[in-house]
Amino acid sequence: MKSLALRPCGPLDTRTYVLVVSGTFNPPHRGHLRLGLFAKERLEKLGHQVEAVCFLPVHDNYMLNKQTLAAKSGSSGAEVFYPMAARCDFLRALLRREEPRTEAFCKVLDYEQQHPELLETSPNYWAKKLPEGYLRTVPTASLLRHVARGDLVGPGQRLGAVFGVDNLAGMSSWNAVGELLEDTDLILVAREMQIVEMCQDPEPLLGALKHFCLEERVQVKYKDQELLPRELGHFENVNSSGHALLLLLPALRGPDEHLSSTQLRKRLVELLASARSHGCDEELILAMLRSTQKSSQALEEGAKAARERGEGVEGALPPPKKVKPTLAAIPQFSMIGPVYLQFFQATDSRAAAVLAASFGESLLTFAPQRRNAQIQYNAARPAHQHIAITPSMQISGPGFIFHVWRNAVAMMGIRLFAPYTERVVQHLPTMDRHPETKAILSDLSASMISSVLSMPFNQVCSWAYCSPELVHMTQRQRLQAYATFLIGSYCGAGRLGLLGRDLMVRISYTSFLFTGYHIVERRMRQMSSGDR
Repeated sequence: MKSLALRPCGPLDTRTYVLVVSGTFNPPHRGHLRLGLFAKERLEKLGHQVEAVCFLPVHDNYMLNKQTLAAKSGSSGAEVFYPMAARCDFLRALLRREEPRTEAFCKVLDYEQQHPELLETSPNYWAKKLPEGYLRTVPTASLLRHVARGDLVGPGQRLGAVFGVDNLAGMSSWNAVGELLEDTDLILVAREMQIVEMCQDPEPLLGALKHFCLEERVQVKYKDQELLPRELGHFENVNSSGHALLLLLPALRGPDEHLSSTQLRKRLVELLASARSHGCDEELILAMLRSTQKSSQALEEGAKAARERGEGVEGALPPPKKVKPTLAAIPQFSMIGPVYLQFFQATDSRAAAVLAASFGESLLTFAPQRRNAQIQYNAARPAHQHIAITPSMQISGPGFIFHVWRNAVAMMGIRLFAPYTERVVQHLPTMDRHPETKAILSDLSASMISSVLSMPFNQVCSWAYCSPELVHMTQRQRLQAYATFLIGSYCGAGRLGLLGRDLMVRISYTSFLFTGYHIVERRMRQMSSGDR
């Protein structure tokens, strides 16, 4: 394709966006919100700024045309129509269920209804679908062009049009797409699909795009020609003179990927039909729904009131459940001690024994530590920011090598560095008369050194646990991402305090843990040799 010649390049300079999510929202659901909020989150993670996320339901005319078409085909839910005002109210109600700060940057606008001048005839679509007649609608390209040059987008800002990647197939049919992309970037969220087939020649669309940032692998084809590179990363179209960006983001994680307005409409129709067949009118149906929503609370309150009235009969209580002690630490200390010692006796190499024991520790603990981190990550965030929990049986993944090196560097304190720190500690007064104190101080100082050295590896691990986009990157891209994370975390104005805090946390945990373990190990050796 003559207009598309991509070559790898560095990240794009910072841009400031107003994001637009347009759709039928008939009715809206949590997945619609997540589309916009996820795009904002990912753009900010890439270093861009997002001033607002705007949800723009389509004009009522589009909905009426669609319902007419559905009624002709006999589709379930064809009789359900939510006017613009209702769809906007539904969206605002969903937003109120998010974090309080979400409402501060999210807007719900009946934009198409407020701008009837945007309504156009549709000879290539609705005229063919409804030859008996149809209502004029607002083309997506016209809407985006109008928004990009209106009051919503301020000076120095760009419009970010957020779509599911399946919508890319029809964008090649947009009119004057080059003019549109002067002010608009395309933010596409991947779906669980393998291939996007362009419906017509994508030359004008792709030729107007200058920058490509690919965070997910999706095949985009036109007549069996693959249009995007297989590698992930940043690319520049050397044949384009424009500024537009196509950003391809990973798919939404978790159940929100599969939410569907169509299925929701069908379930609502089925619920109403079932309730009416049981003799319930609308007022009774609403009352039942409210009561059902509060039934668990009513159940608890009813049982409590009955007991307070003396209507309960006490039975024999089951014996208290015994809580077994956790075994989580046993594999780690087994690797630090017995496994290390076995490898050291077999190889006569402290370094080889440290690496072998550290690798074994990672095989046993990487997956559960990653799972715990992901559960904690989701627990501290609203639903739209949740990530998928990696299966426990998947014992490796992004960050595994850093996990091994974290363990190895931490273990080097008592296994490799302590003999050298002992040479310094022995010069302190009275150390000759207190060999155990000398050993403890030697271990502690050596472990503090290894704690400082292992801190970057630990931070990369913690970040990699909860960064699912790393799964789709090559090893080289992951290394670049790890470096970017560390530099962004600790380099720059005001970051010195954060560096000091993370070092102190690492030192206070690791140095005392390994020093304490070595005390126990020395004591066990003394007992086994009969030295009381």
